[in-house]
Amino acid sequence: MKTIGLVGGVYWLLYARKPIVDLRVFKDRNFAVGAFMLFGMAMVLYASTVAMAELTQQVFDYTATWAGLVLSPGAAVLILIIMLVTRVMRYVQIRYVVGCGFLCLGLAMVYAHGLSPQIDFTTLALMRGAQAACIGLLFAPISTLAYRTLPTEGGGDATALFTMLRNLGGSIGISLATSVVTNREQVRQAYLVGDLSPFFQPYNATVQRSGEALVAHGAAPSAVPQTAIGWMYQSLLQQASTLAYIDLFAFSAIMCFAMVPLIFLFAPVKAGGAVSTT
Repeated sequence: MKTIGLVGGVYWLLYARKPIVDLRVFKDRNFAVGAFMLFGMAMVLYASTVAMAELTQQVFDYTATWAGLVLSPGAAVLILIIMLVTRVMRYVQIRYVVGCGFLCLGLAMVYAHGLSPQIDFTTLALMRGAQAACIGLLFAPISTLAYRTLPTEGGGDATALFTMLRNLGGSIGISLATSVVTNREQVRQAYLVGDLSPFFQPYNATVQRSGEALVAHGAAPSAVPQTAIGWMYQSLLQQASTLAYIDLFAFSAIMCFAMVPLIFLFAPVKAGGAVSTT
């Protein structure tokens, strides 16, 4: 039913005399490509933001305040990068700025691939700062290219659709991020649980060391084996969760790298300049 409703709505918007939103603005190639890229950027942006907040609180036991402090340096970096990019756009073809942005964002996601249960606050903040800095290379350039070749009368419809796609991309990104992490946690647990076996010597050695540490801290000898095994299971859960977020960042990196070649679908223009044919 949802599919029928969507198809019917698009048909009506295309053929109605006075549609609420004119979908014909997508006939402009720059706008269509820009809207698609903004949709992809919003997916990665919102997914990575929510993922980093969940990672710090649920896996590393940060408070909401400390999780916010991990994200906050990225916002400051984003503002600075946007100010610089608006100047660079005057001298460089904007599509190359967009390509550089997606390439750098993909590399930032690869950098986040270095997560581990022992990671510190500074490294997490640097990972988020790198992601936010790359977003600064994308938002203003994509918007500039998307509206560059649109006729003036289509500006209102284009703005409405552009905003809708950004919000829709963000919503889908958050949903997919949550789904991917949940699914990959289960997959990772299934692989890791095979190592929690009394027939696996490293597992026995780790349980023994944990038991010795518990005895040294005054634990009752009768409770030591069960508590040590419980510690091992908690460690497995933390490692599985960390690996799930690593997988999410890997998928995001692949998506960003796939966006780079699409910049050549844009007309080559500079900020404030006319559309070039070269």
